[in-house]
Amino acid sequence: MTLNLAYQCILASTGMSVADAATFHEVSDDQIIEWIGGSEDPPDEAMDAISQLVCRMAESVGEVVDHVLDKAEQIMEEPHAFPDVLELGLASDDAEAQTLGWPNANAHRTVIGMTAAQISDMGIRVSVVPRGSTVTSAAAADAYDKGDTR
Repeated sequence: MTLNLAYQCILASTGMSVADAATFHEVSDDQIIEWIGGSEDPPDEAMDAISQLVCRMAESVGEVVDHVLDKAEQIMEEPHAFPDVLELGLASDDAEAQTLGWPNANAHRTVIGMTAAQISDMGIRVSVVPRGSTVTSAAAADAYDKGDTR
């Protein structure tokens, strides 16, 4: 028996559990375990879907980082235009993550973690808070809900 390392690695990069993946692919937990274990190869559609999710996650991180870089340029003109600590709002559960376009809270947590790492690497302090739990994250959540996805 050979492990399906491609599927296993791609799944790991989403942050999703076996149960999350089963829900995402609309199959049983046992089916996911068979795909990971190599007793059965995942269908092309499943590989495509999870690969597309990972790519969308990476694109989302890139968009946020680009937005932060654009805002950081304003520091030269307006020193108070950029916060001392950048807050990232984390979905509290799967339902909230799904309203943001993610399949579950674990996938959203992974995107937030990747984003926090990129921003921290730029020398900007980051705080991850429950989405909407602070004035700043509530304002960002309201803006997002009104269609401003930046």
